[in-house]
Amino acid sequence: MSLGATLTALLGGCASTAPAEVRVEAAEYRAAFEAAREVLFSYRFPIERVDARAGVLTTGSKPTSGLLTPWDSEQSLPSQEWEDTINRQQRRVEILFSPVRADSSVTPEIRVDGARDRSTDLIDLPQPTLARVVVVVERLYTPGLRPNTRATALYTATLDTQSREPGPVAVAISDDPPLARRIAREIEDRLRTAGRRDAVPPEQSNTPSTPPAPPAESRAGG
Repeated sequence: MSLGATLTALLGGCASTAPAEVRVEAAEYRAAFEAAREVLFSYRFPIERVDARAGVLTTGSKPTSGLLTPWDSEQSLPSQEWEDTINRQQRRVEILFSPVRADSSVTPEIRVDGARDRSTDLIDLPQPTLARVVVVVERLYTPGLRPNTRATALYTATLDTQSREPGPVAVAISDDPPLARRIAREIEDRLRTAGRRDAVPPEQSNTPSTPPAPPAESRAGG
């Protein structure tokens, strides 16, 4: 767990209940979409779907082993570190940019499978949007494996001749709102930094900072 995530977990506060969303003005859409992709890259999530026109950005699943992989920063709480250590778990992320109507409502509703109305092209018709972040936690199960309640080394396995699954099965067990909020805040920070970098400096005044030198005859006293 990263230092920032640790401080958030220890201090709590408003950040723990903040929504996992970022309001984006029409002129900021391209920069916001790129910022979202950069944040996912920084977490080393494998980018799976990039559709700026539809406002959809999704990743593949990224596994983590909690305390055994201290370089991972997905965990926001000590309990998550422990759960990822004792279970085979992974996470995937979906970010949807939804147009904001005049009445401040957002449509369409977010769905973890990425499906949405594609009638709006946010590249050709930029408009204010709301970027919502969803993080899904998946747990891997091995078909036929029977864990033992006394010792993990005493597990047994069954053979299912009807099973068509070649290996472990990933099952979505919960969302991860703390990580979703952290991703949203990092997108917001990158967008704010880009805005400062691209800001046009104020126009310089035509008045020179120092008065011009007097004519030669004036300096000569003529």
